[in-house]
Amino acid sequence: MKAPLWPLLAALLEATSGCPSAKDACGGCGPAERCDPTARSCVPALPAGSPCATGGAPCADGTVCEAALATPVCAPPCDPTGRGQGCASGQGCFELIADGGALAGQGGAPLGVCGSIAEGGGACGLTNLSFCDQGLACILVDPAATVGVCDAPCDPAASPDPCSSPNACLAVFPDPSQGICATPIAAGSPCDDATERFCPKGQICLGNDGGSCYLRCAPGDGGSAGCPELEDCVTPTDDPRVGICAQPVPDGQPCDPGAGIFCGAASICVGDATGLHCHPLCGPGGSCPATESCLPVQGTSASACG
Repeated sequence: MKAPLWPLLAALLEATSGCPSAKDACGGCGPAERCDPTARSCVPALPAGSPCATGGAPCADGTVCEAALATPVCAPPCDPTGRGQGCASGQGCFELIADGGALAGQGGAPLGVCGSIAEGGGACGLTNLSFCDQGLACILVDPAATVGVCDAPCDPAASPDPCSSPNACLAVFPDPSQGICATPIAAGSPCDDATERFCPKGQICLGNDGGSCYLRCAPGDGGSAGCPELEDCVTPTDDPRVGICAQPVPDGQPCDPGAGIFCGAASICVGDATGLHCHPLCGPGGSCPATESCLPVQGTSASACG
């Protein structure tokens, strides 16, 4: 009797393909590859820290695509409640925070990833799987950055200052109640939060291509209270919590917050047919000149006469 043909064909396919049979679908490929049992071929694997997507290219052995994150990445999983079993020597198991601030998890169990432990001033972030030591926070002052710096969070309003000299508690974020311990630049020097050239305490960096430091103030709290003579507390950004002391230009005049030309506290810098100009703010049903209407400002929650 002749032997069945199918076992012979299966053995031949297994011997000549880059992958073994589906019974052992993850063997036979190189260290930077994974076996696709459907295509029966080895495919490149994404290294740890790489952005990934469900159904996309596979993550390397020992890592999984942590899809619960706002930006999913390939990472070595671990159980943060189980003292990080499975992490390499010198690494820690860090709880993952999903988009929205809640702990990432599945079925009620929190998710964690193995990563190196960064000290103060060290680089941190998911792309390099490096996380800050206890008491430090990973600060990304540049929204476009993928790697941050470990700094100690602090309260800029605390007295005495909680940071050790030459550092000071600097409010480098739009929310003036959130700060980090950092060394400020000398007064009058160009600032750039993205490269950690932070303004002195009580000031904020604004501007294009090497910003300038402006004195912070509280919008809506006494107007120009605390500002030098001839200056008002204006809100030059879309965030109403960010107030700075500056001498504003009148309504109808050209404005450019990036170049240090600001509108008054009751106005907003809006692009129109002839460029950027100051327009008075208005509310629903608010009054405007007879030839103008109260219109929403695109990209903001404000309305202005125009």
